[in-house]
Amino acid sequence: MNQEKIVLGEQETPVLSLRKKLVGQDDGLNVYSKLEKDEEEILIPFTVSLFITSEKSKIMLRKYVSDLKKGVCWESLGIDFGQMSKKDYWLGKCVKLKRDMEAMGAVPMKAHGFECNVMGFKPETTMDLYHAIEANLVEIAELIGETDRLLMAAPLSLYGHYYRYQKSLCDPQPVAEAHGHWKRDVGSLTYDLLKDRQVFVVTEFLKQKILRHTLAPSEREIGEVNFEEIKKHLSKESWDRLPDEFPKCCARFHRFVSWEDGILRLDHDQWGNYLFQFFHQLTPEERQAFIELDLMLEQIHEDMQQGRGVALPDALATPDAEKASAKSFDTDTPLSALFRESHHEQLGRIIESWRPCLMDTDPDKEALQLSTFHFDLNQIQPSTVYLDFARLISLGTLMVPMSNLATYMFSHSNLSKSENALYVQLKRYKKMCEQTRKKS
Repeated sequence: MNQEKIVLGEQETPVLSLRKKLVGQDDGLNVYSKLEKDEEEILIPFTVSLFITSEKSKIMLRKYVSDLKKGVCWESLGIDFGQMSKKDYWLGKCVKLKRDMEAMGAVPMKAHGFECNVMGFKPETTMDLYHAIEANLVEIAELIGETDRLLMAAPLSLYGHYYRYQKSLCDPQPVAEAHGHWKRDVGSLTYDLLKDRQVFVVTEFLKQKILRHTLAPSEREIGEVNFEEIKKHLSKESWDRLPDEFPKCCARFHRFVSWEDGILRLDHDQWGNYLFQFFHQLTPEERQAFIELDLMLEQIHEDMQQGRGVALPDALATPDAEKASAKSFDTDTPLSALFRESHHEQLGRIIESWRPCLMDTDPDKEALQLSTFHFDLNQIQPSTVYLDFARLISLGTLMVPMSNLATYMFSHSNLSKSENALYVQLKRYKKMCEQTRKKS
């Protein structure tokens, strides 16, 4: 899962391995400290290489810190922050280096047969070279400490960004082909068969114990898993082959998911947080399986929702719901098509309240006919829109699953750059409205 660069929109973002640079710097200092006396002819070239590595590490760390402050993250460092954030850790590895440079520092570099111009730096003596390395190492320690503090305080959305990047590096074709082979084998596709498939791929993933680095689940968490429901969707052979640790594996997994109308949703922020924290403890095969589970679930959910021989859940099996299926959304589909006609008047009032904050919208077009919602986010907060939706949704006004509303608004508005984040917000505000209604 390595790649030189990625493209976000029109912006090309180079992604180099800061971890490799820092580990290489650490190893280089260790190697230098063990050089023998008969290797004196390589001391200055080796020191120049240490300067180059420290200079590049410093530059890359500055960029990493800057990205973190913007809520962006490309790489899991997997380093010992406790050690590497202390300048004494780095300078303690430089005892021999400093002594050697001091011994040669009384004469210019030219007298040693070297004339350096490295990354714009022209050291006159070997001590100039050493002082530059020392200054870099001190700043590197400070930047690593700042990185640690930023990661500790980072919102989960940062890890969602990291996960989406890692996911973009994973080839989806093998997953699509595997799902296609399964569909060919089962023949007539039904909603129930897809639910069986959903449970099967999750259990196969859990058997690999990839989530083993999470905290051990409590008895309460294990007790909340509906094993009878799981068993119902598996063959007897698959059920009998499950390992003894399977209940604990399920409990760990449930921390990362939610359910809606039989569809399992991964929380990409939480999923990404786990991958970030334990990336270097997982094997390349485990990382691949971690992302491929998500890709496979997407394949299954697409079939669940597209209506190609798939029965909708009973609660949605109405003519109106069929018209409003997620796959029927095009650029001209009005938002009102997703809501029950008996509640269109309420929906119309909500859309009219947004109108002063909408850009590029025909002022003469009726609210219920609007199909694009480009909000001026300086005038209205996304949370306001989520709350408006939640108040209406909590009354049972939607004709489709809430995930379909998230799909629609993701493609028809600028509320969020992540469909999953949009769905999570809708769910969160809906729950808030329901709790408020219960209290009142």
